Amino acid sequence: MYRTNIWHILAPGRLGIAVLAMLTVLSMLALVRPGQSQAQTTNTWSSAAGITPSSIDALDPQIVIDQAGVSHVVYFETNFSSRERVYYTNNRSGSWSTPRLMSEAANGQKPSIAYANVSGRNIIEVAWGHGSGLGYRRSEDGGETWSSEQRVTDHAGFDPDIIIDDTGTTHIVYTRGGSVGGEDALDVHYMSRSPNGIWSTPVQIDEPSFAVNGESEMAYTRNAGTLTLHVVYRAQRNWSTNGSSDIRVNYVRKAGNGAWERSALANSFAGEPDITSDFRNQLYVTLTFKQSPYDFEGFFFRSTDNGLNWQNIGPVSARTGDLTLSTAIGRNTDGFLAAVSSDQYNASRQDIYGRISSNNGDSWGGLVEIFDNGGISKEPRVGGGPGKFHAVWYDNASGKFRIFNSEYFTGPPPPTATPTASPTATPNPKPEGSIRLQGNISYDVARSIPSTFR
Repeated sequence: MYRTNIWHILAPGRLGIAVLAMLTVLSMLALVRPGQSQAQTTNTWSSAAGITPSSIDALDPQIVIDQAGVSHVVYFETNFSSRERVYYTNNRSGSWSTPRLMSEAANGQKPSIAYANVSGRNIIEVAWGHGSGLGYRRSEDGGETWSSEQRVTDHAGFDPDIIIDDTGTTHIVYTRGGSVGGEDALDVHYMSRSPNGIWSTPVQIDEPSFAVNGESEMAYTRNAGTLTLHVVYRAQRNWSTNGSSDIRVNYVRKAGNGAWERSALANSFAGEPDITSDFRNQLYVTLTFKQSPYDFEGFFFRSTDNGLNWQNIGPVSARTGDLTLSTAIGRNTDGFLAAVSSDQYNASRQDIYGRISSNNGDSWGGLVEIFDNGGISKEPRVGGGPGKFHAVWYDNASGKFRIFNSEYFTGPPPPTATPTASPTATPNPKPEGSIRLQGNISYDVARSIPSTFR
């Protein structure tokens, strides 16, 4: 996500809800063809291609892949002053569809997208943040048609993450601004939507002694019939003086109807967590933190017992003294894992790099440069689908921030339809007819981070 971290925007003493008033330019556009339209090769990242044009600024891409291998992307456009709009697009036709405006009623930013096939329905849901409450829309036909826009909270909500479980229940974690004991605070809240459309009352799930919380990400597992929710988020003790252990990534789990249980996953100025699962009992987390001999580095954590115990497997970004801004994690249907990072490896700017694991994260392949375009590339996200990964990020080499994408196939590419000749028509006195063929945290100054974080 475009994690202009909320706590870095707000000055102490200013209300957390006034956050993120930047924002978006509209105008629909002719888009560049995606990486999927290029030749598909296994075990290599495709040449990166733009999703948005160079005439607008687009940020915060998020991606999911459905069971047919179609990629669905949301992002927001901005003019960095007064307007921001959330858009949705997919590559079902082989090129990216005309972007559809999601946030029609009001501005929206930092969107999240979820997918699940439930009882034959290809459900896609999108949530986004706004000062007047979280926005939400839902599709049950794979993104063809959408419900009307809803405002699902009565208070400011930012930076949501949305998932759909195997029953069709929606789960959202997000950052809420407010005041605790007369002091500004940012807290992580959770809410859900039942399959029949009833929203629960939001509840706070972070640690109350930490005042500045956010960057929450969520996954779920189901083991022996019990649904367990898993959340990772960045926690900072206060607005001003913080030691390294006061800026950490926490893990929270809720098994069935039990209580939320919290534990610290990593400290030492830790942040930018991401999480995914095998939907049964294995969990995979990437996050960025300082650990010798590295600077800020993307690390991989794994739990094989439904979040009860965690292992720090080690670094998965550049593994050098260069600065890693963030690392995203994805798992595909073949059981492969992908870690995609924004890193300053061999450059004074950020480029996009990736590693692949074929053995559940026990070991990782070599570092591969996915994208180096002369600009600053940030906030990569990676989706896993049938035999492939699909990464998205944004970059400003053209002067505007654009969304780019690249695919990685771990198995044989889907078969390409071979055209066949139509039979010769039998002559008629008046031959008529036609044939139509149709195809289907900001760490930019991390090296000099003081103990005071704002």
